[in-house]
Amino acid sequence: MGFFTRCIVNAEHLTPMASREGFAVDHALAKARNEIEKSLFDYFVSLSKFDVNKLKRLTSIHNVAIKSLAVENEQIYKLFFPFLTFVTSIGDLTGFQLLEAAKRFPVYYCAEVDDFRRARPLVGSARVLVNAGYIYDTKLLQLLKHYFQGVRVEMFDEASYAELLEEPSDSRKKEMAYLVTASSQALDKFRCGVLLRQFEPADVPALYVAGADGFLDSSFWGGKASGFLEGFDFGDAGGYGNKLYLNAANPLIQRLARVEDAEMTEHMIQVLYIHAMLAGHYTLSEREMEVLNTGLMKLIGYGLGGEI
Repeated sequence: MGFFTRCIVNAEHLTPMASREGFAVDHALAKARNEIEKSLFDYFVSLSKFDVNKLKRLTSIHNVAIKSLAVENEQIYKLFFPFLTFVTSIGDLTGFQLLEAAKRFPVYYCAEVDDFRRARPLVGSARVLVNAGYIYDTKLLQLLKHYFQGVRVEMFDEASYAELLEEPSDSRKKEMAYLVTASSQALDKFRCGVLLRQFEPADVPALYVAGADGFLDSSFWGGKASGFLEGFDFGDAGGYGNKLYLNAANPLIQRLARVEDAEMTEHMIQVLYIHAMLAGHYTLSEREMEVLNTGLMKLIGYGLGGEI
């Protein structure tokens, strides 16, 4: 259990190996191991009762090591979880603080570090988002419901964005209807649907979220699987799981909705699409890299008063 500890033991009743580098695996060795494990656990329990600060320091120093033990041992989990630390959207929190938060409002966790980076700016202060992309953290949070009652801890996935991204007003939808249609057409070749939502921070013009079918995207396979993909039903937003959410609260999107030049709108949307992918730490395909290069040159040309 305590592989981060060092023990001095009386090995009189243990049988050494011929090389004297270890002990024979027998009943005596198993009994000794059990006694050492019990002694360590009893010591940790005594710390939790009589010297909590020392237990906190011990957990802080050996945070990862203790997490590795907690995922395998219920006693260790219940004893140490309140003192383990986790990276969250509102700073580092202990397991105790997560438990208290989960009693009042939902606590979400991302199983991948990049997923956490994408969602963190959107969650605000009314929710807690845990970066569980580090070793053992996802498993520890999954076990939470089994050991503690009355807490709500859920994985943050594609469906969770529905709770964060608001529907814009009917007037705003009508005002931007053409932009949504034009954007859908501009991103159709990337197998990416377009949805209009309103979210904070308002300075984020668009948010890209890869759906569960992302690995089947034709750009991922270099276009070789386009025929194979025709038989799949990817749901709403143009029939694709991958989505680009346009932020109706963003001033740039509001201005873009008033642009009447169809070609300019297409290039701008494609550049916004690439920018949203880069902001989300997604990998660009060869086709998307080409759009990034040509799209930027087009926009420079528009800015200079003409087209290159």
